[in-house]
Amino acid sequence: MYLKLNSLFYMIFMNTYRPNIIICGQVATGKSSLAKLIAKDFKMEYISSSTILKGDMGFNYTKEKAFWDKKGLSLFKERKSKDFDKKVDKLQLKFAKEGGKVFDTWALGWLYKGKAIKIMLLASEPVKLSRLIERDKITKKDALKALYERDNKNAKLFKDLYGIDIIKDKSPFDLVVNTDYLTQEDGHKLLKDYISKALKKIVI
Repeated sequence: MYLKLNSLFYMIFMNTYRPNIIICGQVATGKSSLAKLIAKDFKMEYISSSTILKGDMGFNYTKEKAFWDKKGLSLFKERKSKDFDKKVDKLQLKFAKEGGKVFDTWALGWLYKGKAIKIMLLASEPVKLSRLIERDKITKKDALKALYERDNKNAKLFKDLYGIDIIKDKSPFDLVVNTDYLTQEDGHKLLKDYISKALKKIVI
């Protein structure tokens, strides 16, 4: 009798399956920068929900300065009437089944039920504003607009789509980190050390 194994079972059987690392957080919490560093550390593929979303919305990130410039905000508002986010989340869930990915994401921490190390990054509004102004060379007014457009509207969007509270509900996460007083180097070391230990203990 021949047994036909699907790819996931085969990877587990051959001990090659690796849990995903899911890093969630609002704008300017450090999730994108740290997720990229972690992906490099552990030689895992980096996947960003924002990059997938921008591509689906026709936003050329290589040519535009930021997602919250005039064009970016206009495209962002289109999500009210289009099924962009469900498509993005469906793609992320598909990738997550393969294992061995680092996700820079807004909602996957709540949606994915498989094996993963889930981390949430936090930051206060004053710190997020300061980071946006410094990083993207924008005015305080534009930074405030960016926070409102992305943080508040994303929270409402995912509440409407899935009934999840991406601001208050921290229950799915293994580690929650306030990055207010951390340099990027501090945050990187903290996450790398935690993930290194967690990967040794997680049961596939």
